Order: sequence, then C-alpha cells, then structure tokens
Amino acid sequence: MSLTSLVKRILPLACAYYLAAGWARRRRLRSGIIRTRSGNRHAALDVEASLAYIEGVWRDYLAWADRPALTGDLVEIGPGDNFGVALLFLAHGARSVIAIDKFESERDPARQDAIYRALGERHGLAALFDGAPGEAAIRNLTYLPGMPAERFFGPDAPASDAVISRAVLEHLDDPLAALDAMWAGLRPGGILLHRIDLRDHGMFAGAHPLSFLTIGTGLYRAMTAETGWPNRILLPAYRDFLARRGWPARTGITRLAGVAGEFPALAWDDLPAAARQQALACVRKIRPRLAAPFRDLADEDLAVSGFVLVAEKPPACGPGQGFLFIP
Repeated sequence: MSLTSLVKRILPLACAYYLAAGWARRRRLRSGIIRTRSGNRHAALDVEASLAYIEGVWRDYLAWADRPALTGDLVEIGPGDNFGVALLFLAHGARSVIAIDKFESERDPARQDAIYRALGERHGLAALFDGAPGEAAIRNLTYLPGMPAERFFGPDAPASDAVISRAVLEHLDDPLAALDAMWAGLRPGGILLHRIDLRDHGMFAGAHPLSFLTIGTGLYRAMTAETGWPNRILLPAYRDFLARRGWPARTGITRLAGVAGEFPALAWDDLPAAARQQALACVRKIRPRLAAPFRDLADEDLAVSGFVLVAEKPPACGPGQGFLFIP
C-alpha cells in the first residue's frame, strides 16, 4: 500500500493532504495546466471493451431520455479521453456536438485511433471523418479543453438541443447555478440528461463510503473548492431546486451507499429491498458522525449515492407546464 493510500484511510491526515493538494491543484489550474489522468477510462481497456463502454453509455442516454435519438446541437460536458459517444450521436441524428471539459484527460493517440477505427467499422461512420478515423478528423465536433461548464454556459453560449453529462455535475462548485444556465440556453423541446455520482470518488479510500460527509463545511470547502473534487450537493438539494423551478423533470436512482453495482435509474420503492436495507444500515452506522449540513436529512436521502436527472423544456415553454419527480 502506498503512503498516499494509507493517509487517505485516516480522516485527519486525509484532510491535511487535501488541503495541500487542493492548493497545489488550484495553482496549476491558474497557471493553465489542465492535463490530468482523471477521466482516462479507455487507457486500461482493450478495443472491444472500449466499444462496449461507449455503446453502453450512448444507449443509457437514449433510455433515460426515452427518445430514439438526440437530434440538433448537443453539448457534452466532461467527455474524458474519447469522443465515441459524440460520434454515435452524430451518426444518429445530431447536427453538431460541442465537447467541453475543465481538464484535459491524458490519452494515447494510437490507442484512441484504434478505437475510432473499430467504432467506425462497426457502425458505418466513415462519412463522419475527414480522412482516416481519428480524434482530429471528426466532423461537426468541437472540443474545448480547459472550458469549465460554469464559464461555457453564459449569456453568449450557443443554443443547444441537448446537454449531457456522466459523473460531472458532482465536480462543479455550483451545479445548481450551472443547471439554470444550461436550461436558459436550451431550445424549446430540448433536454438535459445528467448522471450524477454522489460518492467521494476515492478521496477516502478504505474508509466508510460516507466519511466525506462528516467533514465540516468550511474545512471541506477549503479542501475542494475549484479542484474538481466532489461538491457534496446531494439528491435533496437537486429535488428542492427542481421543485422551485417547476421544470418538467424526473430522476431515477442508480447507486446506493455501501452497495456494489448500478441500477437502471429506478424509483426508491422499485429498488431491490435487500439493497435498500443494506444502504440504510450503511447510513445509520455513520449518522452520529455526520457534519451539520447532513444531520437533518432522511436516511433514504443519504442512502442515495447516484442518480439520473432528466429535464425537458416544453416545445412552447411557459408557466404551469408541470413537474414530474421520481423520488
């Protein structure tokens, strides 16, 4: 076990580590250093596994949207080290895709080109490349590394028909303000599709999975602000936000605290009973140690460690359009 891994298992030492690491990360970002090993999912996968992952993510988005395709102009937040998902959307009705990322994931160009070749052959994507398949040759794709969502979705952002992300919103400093900005730039009939991962993303590896909720607000902010580490905005905050906005929206739970694996975006009552009880036991074990912002939350809300958020702007947007929420 490395020294860093050992430090992360001891909460006071881990907090000290993240105070120093957060300072260093903010300094690098302000210096324009955006390269990161985070998000390089395909580095450890063979080509077939990469294709299976890309196709699975693409099918997930369509299932969550309950649409046969996403058309028009799309924005993908946090694509990581590969644009295969964007390619499949371009092949099935999208006019353009803008991919934005606060960081730039490290990638092996040769490995990535092999993925694009295989994906192109399997799905007949030759017309989407200018020449040989490769990242720089993808037509109608704009990649903006170093572009955080908070800056992109401003008054001058291009209008979009869909905004999608997978395990990204939990890394923004103010995801609710970002949702407001995304919605403002969404065309009538457009859709927001976000899979939100509420886990600690390995910050306290080996500790209780909700240990990061035991740290006081001021200290946690000092550790994580502007770094991309999890923001601790949990399901109830999103639920209250959506209720205030009155958007036609729905959510489905995909992960539970202390439970391995994912679920296909289900309501709480539709989750397996054994999984719910396991997650509730996980919450009750740590509840006496929770920091102030989380003490008053229901066990069921604390037990949710991942969910999907879908919000669709009506074709003729106006007041009183209604609100659908799956708790």
